[in-house]
Amino acid sequence: MNNPSALNKELFVPCGEVLLVAVEVQRARSRYRSLLRNKRGSSFLCVSVTKNKPQKLYIIKVKRSGDSGFTRRSQWTVEELRQVNGINPHKDSPEFELTFDNTVDHWVTRSAADKCIFVQVLYGACKAHLRSPSGVVVIIPGLRIRRKSIAPPRQTHFINCQPKLTRDAHRMNLVVYQCKALLNQMKNKVAAKQKQYRDREHLGQTDEASPMWSLVQRMTVALGRRKSKLNAAENRTEELRQAAQRFAQSARQVSH
Repeated sequence: MNNPSALNKELFVPCGEVLLVAVEVQRARSRYRSLLRNKRGSSFLCVSVTKNKPQKLYIIKVKRSGDSGFTRRSQWTVEELRQVNGINPHKDSPEFELTFDNTVDHWVTRSAADKCIFVQVLYGACKAHLRSPSGVVVIIPGLRIRRKSIAPPRQTHFINCQPKLTRDAHRMNLVVYQCKALLNQMKNKVAAKQKQYRDREHLGQTDEASPMWSLVQRMTVALGRRKSKLNAAENRTEELRQAAQRFAQSARQVSH
């Protein structure tokens, strides 16, 4: 069972919540201390929504220490989230910053694709949450509400985020980045297996006449081919992303 599925089953389903997205993160100041992070366990940032109405949207930090399971460490409502800072609006990067009423956290994900997925899902969730009980979307500037007695929720501001994450084609781009994240995971697994087989060779299993050596060689070649196919798939995914972006730009030009 992968991490999001395990998280959803262990923490969110029993609480009557639905997990929208979960990404593994570490604080920016400790991004180079990977060994220390592995000893302490993994941290995840999650976005969830309650099933019961009125629905509430949460941003949750979850900790996993070894095989001891998942634990909620911090939790904020979307009303406490003032700002999402994408750090660099000109290129993909794994860094982003969340500003709440009482704290500011600078995070780094495992890959730029993971960060893009998190920001896109959070943006869509915040946009949906900004609907008032009467069904009118709150737009800034010029707030519009149907009943003056109902105060609209405070809007979360997304700054320094690439347009593809927060504009017309963000849903299409979300699918592309989910594919890229999956490809990154597969490439990491292939690289780990290649290293494992190379280590076996260095541990004395290098007799060319032995069946084990022959098996290791065949597996190394097969993994190399698989890695090449994954690289080609990643390049194709990037081409699709660029095509989606061009399509969105053309659609906006036609609409104007």
